[in-house]
Amino acid sequence: MMENNGIILLNKPEDLSSNTAVNIVKKIFSSKKAGHTGTLDPFAEGLLPVCINKGTKIVRYLMDKDKEYTGTIRLGSETDTLDKTGKITDTGKIPELTPELIENAMKKFRGTISQVPPAYSALKHNGIPLYKYARNGEIIEKKPRHINIYKLETIFFDHDILKIKVKCSKGTYIRSLASDLARELGTFGHLEELTRTKSGSFDLENAFTLEALRKKQENNQLEDCIINIEDATSFLKTIQIDTKTEQAVSNGKKINLNDISSNFTIEEDTPFRLLTKNNKIKAFVRMENNCDFLKYDAVFN
Repeated sequence: MMENNGIILLNKPEDLSSNTAVNIVKKIFSSKKAGHTGTLDPFAEGLLPVCINKGTKIVRYLMDKDKEYTGTIRLGSETDTLDKTGKITDTGKIPELTPELIENAMKKFRGTISQVPPAYSALKHNGIPLYKYARNGEIIEKKPRHINIYKLETIFFDHDILKIKVKCSKGTYIRSLASDLARELGTFGHLEELTRTKSGSFDLENAFTLEALRKKQENNQLEDCIINIEDATSFLKTIQIDTKTEQAVSNGKKINLNDISSNFTIEEDTPFRLLTKNNKIKAFVRMENNCDFLKYDAVFN
C-alpha cells in the first residue's frame, strides 16, 4: 500500500479532543504518524488540520499561522473553565447594552493585547498541562502573553447572547477573550460555542467530517482528501535546486549558500523550501547565525 503524506482538513465535532480526533484520522488513513497544527478544546468544533506521515514534518510551519473563529458568549455568568463545561463561579446582572457600547468595548481588545492563559488549558507547567493542576484544585497562574487580535466584531446580539467573529494570532485563547470582553461590558460571561473557521490559508468550507472521511475510505477515495506538502507550504519562499544539489541534500552534505541561486534575500532563521526540478519538496532549510551553510529543518527522500 502506498504511503499517504500530507494534510487532511478535518471538521472536528464537538465533545471530541483534538488528540482523539487525530488518532481517528490516523486509523482511517492507516498512517504511521499523525499530528495536528493547533489544539481545539473538546467543546469546540471546526477546522483542525491533521498532518500524516511525512506531512508531520511541516506542523511547525503551520502552527504559526493566524486563526479565525466564531464564538457565542453567554453573558451574565462566568465559569471556572471560562466555557460551558465548567462550574459557575460568578453571576451578575447584564446592563442595558447597545451596539455602540459593545463596539466601544471591542475596540479595547483589537491590536496587540496582553492575555493571561486560562487555568484550564493545555499549556504546560513543569511538563504538566495546566488543566491537570486545576482539576486537582491547584491553580497555576501564568504570566500574561502578548497576542494580536486583527478582527473582533459582532455577528449577533440579543440580551444575554453575544456572537462574535475573531481573527487572531496563534496562542490566543478565545475563552479568555470572551470573559475579558464580558467584564468590559460590565458583567460576567463564558463561551458557550466555538467554531474555528480558518487556519492560515485553510478554510472550514473545504474540511471533511469524520463521517465523510469514512465514506471516502469505503469508496477507496481517501487520496481525494489529502493536500500535498508542496501545496500546503506554498506560502514559504522557494529555491529550485539542480540534480547535483538534490543528491547532496539526500546524502546529508552541507549546502553552501553560494552554491544555490535565490531570487529573494535569505534572512537569518527564516525557513524556506528547496524544490527539485520536478517541483517536489526536497528539504526545508534556513540560514542560522549568519553561517554560509544551510541548516536542515527537514529532508524528504
